Order: sequence, then structure tokens, then C-alpha cells
Amino acid sequence: MTSSKHICYRTVISITFYLCFSFFALAITAYAWFTITNQNDARLISDLTEIETSYQFYVYQDHYNQGDQLKDLYNQLCLDTEVFCYKEIEEPTINHLFNGSIAPGSRFSFALVITNLTDKQAYLKLDFGGIRSTQAPDAYNLIQIAFEYQVTKISYMNEGVETPDRSTYHPIIRYQNHFGLSSNELYPIVKNVPTLDIYTGSNELIVYFELYFDPSIYGRDLEGNPYPNSNIFMNQTLWIEHLYMMITIHPEEGA
Repeated sequence: MTSSKHICYRTVISITFYLCFSFFALAITAYAWFTITNQNDARLISDLTEIETSYQFYVYQDHYNQGDQLKDLYNQLCLDTEVFCYKEIEEPTINHLFNGSIAPGSRFSFALVITNLTDKQAYLKLDFGGIRSTQAPDAYNLIQIAFEYQVTKISYMNEGVETPDRSTYHPIIRYQNHFGLSSNELYPIVKNVPTLDIYTGSNELIVYFELYFDPSIYGRDLEGNPYPNSNIFMNQTLWIEHLYMMITIHPEEGA
């Protein structure tokens, strides 16, 4: 668990709070067939926030890369087992988030727990950033375009029991998209998530999200015709360098 310090930054227009996850420098590498691995000691979290919070990050351990189907974090922690469970990844560094062979259709599950240590409502926004592919044959057939991301559940711990999914509740806006070709773009995951549950008052928020290697994305040849398979992505590496977590006092307007 990591506790954030109370630091106040003000601007004329707004007050923005960034929890910058130099997340994973997640190296998703497609070796013949596909392998996923983190190749360096990336800092997990550097935070800047006005409200006091604590947070924990979990990776679902699954040798078959099918992802978590239950999404019941505290009943799936890696205590007596090291597989089909959520393992907490503690700061300051991550060595190897993922290892092993993967293929199109592989799914990777994560859970982020944020505890609001104040009585003030605040709203969470998550974005991926620093998306890039290496060893690609050209500028268009990048392995990143084959990866889809989405939030799969948002819940709260209330008196030791996890609430039902709140991800479709107002004012939450969640996204399900593939990464594009740009390495400079921010890819929104979810926004306007109350850190205090508006129904129970719980201050412990759980956000589940996934990365999915979409087997229907094949890439295209120079004439724009789709390839018949995913082989164009072999030997490429996808880097996800940041997960940005922003907490604001007011929800963000617009979609």
C-alpha cells in the first residue's frame, strides 16, 4: 500500500491532481509466437494529489492468459496459491509483470484499489499514455493497434463486502477501444468515478480493467488489403509506459 502526501497546487483555471503511473513500462513483446514481458525496472507510481489517498495495484496471475472471470478481488488474492489469483505489485519498481507465451485472444486483468482518506468527494480519471511499438515492419502495422483496453467492473468495499458493479452508473463514463497509431496520444479508460460511493458512503474504490489481444485485427498490406492472420505482429514489442490517474474535486464535463 502506498500513501500519498498532501500537496496543494493551484492554477487560475482549475486544480488538477495527477497520480502518474510510469506503469509497466509494460513491454508486451510478440516473439515467435508471442511473449509478453516487462524488460526494465519501471517506477510504478509517482503521485501528486490534494486529497489524501492510499492505493494498491494488482495483477491477475493466469498461466493461460484467459483473464479474470470472477472479479472478486479480496476473495482472489494470492495467499496460498500463485495462479488464478490477484498479486499485489508494490512500489517502487516492477520487475516482470508478465512472462510466458501468448497469442491473439490473450487477456490480461488488473485491479486498482483507491482509498479516499478524507470526507471529501473526488472523482477518478484513468488514461493510458506513452503507447509505442518496436520492431514493426512499417509505420502502420503496429502491434499496439491489435490491443483493446476496457474497464470491466467498478465497485466499492462496504463493511467487508464488495458492492455490485457501478460502472454504468452516472456520472461514470468508461471506454472500450483499441490503441491507435499515435505514441503521443492519451487513451482514456474511465472518468468521473466517485472515490466515495454515493450509495453506501464507502471510501474504498476498486477499478478492474483489462488488456485484450484482439484476434480479429490482422493488419494490412501496402495496398490496404487485410492480411489473413496476425503474423505481421510477430517479433514486435508493445510498450505501455504510463497509466495516468487524475483525481479532481469536480467531475469532468463531456464525453
